[in-house]
Amino acid sequence: APAAETYLFFNPGEAATIKAVFGQLIPGSAQDPGAVEAGAHLYTDHALAGPYSSQRTSYRRGIAAINAYSQSKYGRDFAGVSSDQQKAVLSDMQGGTATGFYAPAAAAFFATLVQHVREGTFSDPIYGGNRGLIGWKMVGFPGAQVAYADTDMAVGADQSKKSMLTLTESEQVPMPSPQSGF
Repeated sequence: APAAETYLFFNPGEAATIKAVFGQLIPGSAQDPGAVEAGAHLYTDHALAGPYSSQRTSYRRGIAAINAYSQSKYGRDFAGVSSDQQKAVLSDMQGGTATGFYAPAAAAFFATLVQHVREGTFSDPIYGGNRGLIGWKMVGFPGAQVAYADTDMAVGADQSKKSMLTLTESEQVPMPSPQSGF
């Protein structure tokens, strides 16, 4: 069974909205994971409870505006409408035509959501996202490698053969000390 999700900033309604938004921005499923499976929504929640705390008001307003706009168009909050309707809301936000947004404007909040879903999907798991290295597997990124040989750096080199290392794991790799002592 999946681990219980603990939110530090979002209330249940906000969490459902962000999870649905992120599920549209980088879609996935159990067989082909995306942002939600990588935990990008949890990454964003925890970042807003910590280093991104200056963006809390923008998120509260933005999420309220997403739901109000969805209500005005479809009679339900964003998380409760169909996938096609969710895509239409996000498209209107991206184009700046969604109404009811202020500080942040619709397009600006959409850009923030895109940035945070990317961070939560593709950053090192030490920051709270990219569960199971899902994001890295999507793009074939080998993670935080201790060293690269010249052949690894060549254009077209196949990085898929390297073991994926997180920052935490790379710190545990024993490194020989140079003879100089430095």
